[in-house]
Formats: sequence, C-alpha cells, structure tokens
Amino acid sequence: MKKISLFILSGALLAATGSSLCTENEYRTDLSSQCTKFNDGLLLHISEMRRPMTISAADLEFFVDNKELVIDKAPQAIDVDNVSTLFSLMGHTKYEPIWADVTTLIFGSAENFPNEKVTAFSNGLQKIFPNIKTLYLGYLGSNFQFSQNFLNGIGRSFQEIETLAMAGNGIKEETIRGLSKYFSSLKVLAIQSNLNEGAIEALEGFRNLETLNLSKCGLSFPNGLSFPELPALQKLNLSHNKIESVISFSQLPKLESLDLSHNPLAKGKQLAGLEHTQVKLLNLNDTGIFEHELGECFRNVKSLKEISIKGTLAGISPTLLWHPTAKFITN
Repeated sequence: MKKISLFILSGALLAATGSSLCTENEYRTDLSSQCTKFNDGLLLHISEMRRPMTISAADLEFFVDNKELVIDKAPQAIDVDNVSTLFSLMGHTKYEPIWADVTTLIFGSAENFPNEKVTAFSNGLQKIFPNIKTLYLGYLGSNFQFSQNFLNGIGRSFQEIETLAMAGNGIKEETIRGLSKYFSSLKVLAIQSNLNEGAIEALEGFRNLETLNLSKCGLSFPNGLSFPELPALQKLNLSHNKIESVISFSQLPKLESLDLSHNPLAKGKQLAGLEHTQVKLLNLNDTGIFEHELGECFRNVKSLKEISIKGTLAGISPTLLWHPTAKFITN
C-alpha cells in the first residue's frame, strides 16, 4: 500500500464516457464508502472504485480534514473538471507517484485557459502521466487557433494514445490532418457532435483506427461520398445525421458494424460497396427504407448476421423480410 498526500482530483466529464453525471452528495457518499479507518487516518480503497477517480470541488474539505491518506492501489483513471485544475495539480510533484499508473485521463473544459500556458501544459502532461492510453477531452472553447494549438500540444505529448474522445468542438479538416500525424497508433476516435463534412477525407491518416464515432455531426453529403480508406476500421457510427445521398463503404474492408440509424435514407441503394466489407451488424432504425429496398440492396452482402429496422417498417412481420444469412430485428 502507498501512503500519499492527496490534493483535489475534481471533475465532471463522465458524460464523455457515456456515463451519467453524479451529484455532489453521490461523490461524497462514494468517497466515504470507500474509506476505512487506518491507524490515525483513513484507508482509501481505490481498487474497489468502479468508475474513474472523480472528486467534486465540493469535496475539498474531505481532503483538508484528511491530509494524509493511505491508498491501497494507485488509480488507473482520473477525472478532472477543467484544464486549469489539472495544470495546478501538475505543479505538485509530491503527487507524482499516484499519476504514474494512470492510463485514462478525463478532463473538462479548456475554455479560458491562457494560450501562453498551452506549451507548458502539454509538455508537463507527458512527464506527469507517462502511461496514458485513453484521453477524454471536454470543450476547448470557441477560439479555433487556441483549439488547434491545444490539440497539437496534446498530440506531441501522447503519441502512443489508443482512444481519443472529444465531442462538440467544431473540428475542421486541418485539425484532423494535424492529429493524424501524431496519433498513428489510435484505435478509437469519438468525435460526435463535432466534425464538418470537409474533414471526412482527412480521416484517411488514421490507418490503425478500429472504431469511429461520427454521430450527430449534421452530415448530409449532398454530392455523395466514398468513405476514405481505413483498412483497420471495424465499427462505424453515423447515426443521427442527415444522410440521404449515396455513400460507398468499399474502402473499409474490415468493417463489421455499421450504424446508420436516424438518417433519412429512404433507399437502400444509397449504401454502396457493403459487399466489399465484412459487415455483420447493420443498424437501419428510423431510416425510412422501404421493404423492397431491403431485399434488393443487401441480399448480396453475405457477411450480414443482423439487420435492425426498428421504427423503419413499423408493424411488418419479420417473415415478410428475407435475407440468406441475416435476421431482421423489428421491435
């Protein structure tokens, strides 16, 4: 066990991980429930925490009252409320022993963080957190030049990162091209509510990407699209966009899961090249594709195992739909 003085690991960016946010009372209750008496202090059972080590600013009193804590295991994931807080923590070298084992770093807004401190921040991150593999970024602010500088700094610091999530930041083509130069080993990229259509082609730089989330980006591709070559991509989420034109997936040879739900597709013919993929799961919920289109357009995609059409063909019997290898999910 390690005896370490802990400061504040504040934060609330669990939404980026898909988890629900906790109230301050829930944070406090969780901390209390993870502690037991140890000599004259407390033993904090990090090993029993099921979510990232996240402590609200309101819990600072807990640490003030218990300056010396014994922890049974260094945390593997921490969640910090904003970049300024994280920058402050980086200045306290006595906390470095617990950062070394952290592999997942979640931090919230970078808005209002001084641009002149970006270089020092990004340089310090790699030293303090040498083993980061998963990074969740919050809102970077409306200043595009700042966002560009910030992300480039992050890229230089964490070139071995495997998972990057940064929803809702208005990312442009030059940003994506810049990131692809640094994150050559990236396997998961979640940039939902974010990307503009011009940046799609820039994704070709992520040659090792296995999972890509482009949901809720307002994508429509009025002139059609041939998805850029991503030879390792297995999962693609394009749900909740405005897609109604032809998209070709022929350059995604390892694609296994495709989510196109909540797009006004209307015709299955708009999805080309699926026979050149390995797609097994196809989500067409709430897309408005007609029954005859389903039969005509996907029958030669022999890798399919499941086609979900919930809300698309309401009330239709699965027995009226046929595919040589796939089953239809209607409710």
